[in-house]
Amino acid sequence: MTYQNFYEKWYKDHKNYTIRPYANRILNEELPKAFIKNNIVVLAAAPNSGKTLLSIAWMEKYLIDNPTHKILVLTHGQSLLRNQFYNDIKQSRVNFSFEKITKSKDFHQAGKQVLITLPHTIINVIDEVNSFNVLIVDEAHHFYYAEDGMVARIIDRYKFEKQLLLTGTPAIFVAHKMEIIAVALEELIEGEWASDPIIVISNSTYDIKEKDFNASDELKKEVKLDKAETFETLNRLLTIIERYMSKTGWTNSIQSLGKTMIVAKNTSQAKDIQIYFNSFKIETLISTYNTDRHSDIINRFIEDDINIIIVVDRGILGFNLPTLVNIIDMKCGKNISNLFQLFNRITRLHPEGNQKYFFKIVPESHENEYLYMLSAAISLIFKDNYIKYNGTPDELVIPILKIPMKQEDNGKKNKGKAGWKFEPIKYIDIPVYRMWKQSNENFSWNTLKSIHKDMYHRRWSEYTIEVNYQYCLETVKNYYKIA
Repeated sequence: MTYQNFYEKWYKDHKNYTIRPYANRILNEELPKAFIKNNIVVLAAAPNSGKTLLSIAWMEKYLIDNPTHKILVLTHGQSLLRNQFYNDIKQSRVNFSFEKITKSKDFHQAGKQVLITLPHTIINVIDEVNSFNVLIVDEAHHFYYAEDGMVARIIDRYKFEKQLLLTGTPAIFVAHKMEIIAVALEELIEGEWASDPIIVISNSTYDIKEKDFNASDELKKEVKLDKAETFETLNRLLTIIERYMSKTGWTNSIQSLGKTMIVAKNTSQAKDIQIYFNSFKIETLISTYNTDRHSDIINRFIEDDINIIIVVDRGILGFNLPTLVNIIDMKCGKNISNLFQLFNRITRLHPEGNQKYFFKIVPESHENEYLYMLSAAISLIFKDNYIKYNGTPDELVIPILKIPMKQEDNGKKNKGKAGWKFEPIKYIDIPVYRMWKQSNENFSWNTLKSIHKDMYHRRWSEYTIEVNYQYCLETVKNYYKIA
């Protein structure tokens, strides 16, 4: 049986659907070639690409060819993601043996071909029984290079022949010049395998200054977000939603909101947000840990009728929730990788085809800069940017809007020539990928470096955008020729 026929048959037999073209390409061509050149390969793909399933199909073929070999699967440091990977294998009705390891002592009697566990479960085991040939790391960008060195020590112990690293955000691996196979979000949206979210900007009066950001473009730990300003920010957001975003279900009653994740900067802000919703008698959940301590809260949000969860840190983790309709980012960060990871949490297709929304809270004092950084993050949906972005944003090419300027009399015989005014894109009420694809002639594609250079040679007031919704909507419809 050829590789191609094997994988086509495997998807049909095990999942009862036709293999997607990019999965066929990766399994039959790109992955075998990559492992010939390197023993470490990164599979970078957006949510809903099926990268976990793709890795399971690859494991099946590998273990048919190497029946005495063993594979170790490491997931991020919480049981939720470990159990998710285990259940994906179980539901795929595979022909190899596998086991989920929850306690260190269980390694001594584990005799299956594939073991799924967490790094801290295996790290202190004196393992004289097992030897592994292949390592698979899920959500690898979170902990492959972690400062605690757990994964490095595990690699040093078992001397894996092959490593397959799964991630939705490959920037750190691009920086390390690793072999990367990529499925960008644009391919998924074009194939209708992913959602094309609408991005909505809502302003805030948070008094944030440039000195409040750390080197990673996130707010420093000591920066406090005022409770009264948090309430005012939520009031503004609800006003925008009620006036212009009726599709979310917020128009008639705030209680009708679908599954929503609100991302907070810290526990203090998260509690303020919860108090706000309590005033409407709306039940919310708070999760402030990215370890097992709050996995039960995440499970309640997934399984129960509670529609709002407020998270600190956990929003960028890869748990699978297709029914998530809205993400509200209130932590006021502008780190490109983190923004893109958070945006990706909303791109899984809803089982009923519902439109999804990404609400970004932007402090008024830094509106334009936030919009440029958000544009940079969302530009990673395009493969050229996705596979080249190494965490340094200066050379990242992003679109900015071209607004025609009228001719003005410059006091000379010849009137000044009509030109262009460049503004950051204000995302409103139009799916972002569809908007960018409408007409590239209405954009100027510039690097962030050139934009920043231009910004710092002008007064900020020259970049002020009129925030009026109707103006923005008419501008976008006019220049993107959208009915």
